[in-house]
Amino acid sequence: MGVGAVNGRKKRRLSGDDGRNALENGNASARDELEIDHVVSKEVQRALVVKYRNEMEPVFPFAVRHGYDVLRERHPILLQAVIFAACPGVLPVEAQDEVTTIVVKLVAPDQVEKFEKYFFDCI
Repeated sequence: MGVGAVNGRKKRRLSGDDGRNALENGNASARDELEIDHVVSKEVQRALVVKYRNEMEPVFPFAVRHGYDVLRERHPILLQAVIFAACPGVLPVEAQDEVTTIVVKLVAPDQVEKFEKYFFDCI
């Protein structure tokens, strides 16, 4: 069996930068930034995930099986939805409105586009 082979198959290397170099150099790449980062600091995001898991998950029928880092890396839309669900009572109303707008655009972009088109056509 050759170098890099597992169970008779060769491992493939990813070509190009996978984002690790930017993180190691302290420069987050564009894909590492979430739109919600401009509204809610990462520290507060972590606290909101903890709040969701401790206070909301026991009574809400949707369990999140991962911590902040895994959600951010592998499930960014779910992370932002969790932040949206946990932000009342923590974030100011204006920030909650911004988070709501961001999450709605993520989960229903077609509906937002239809509404905006309809709204602007009426003006």
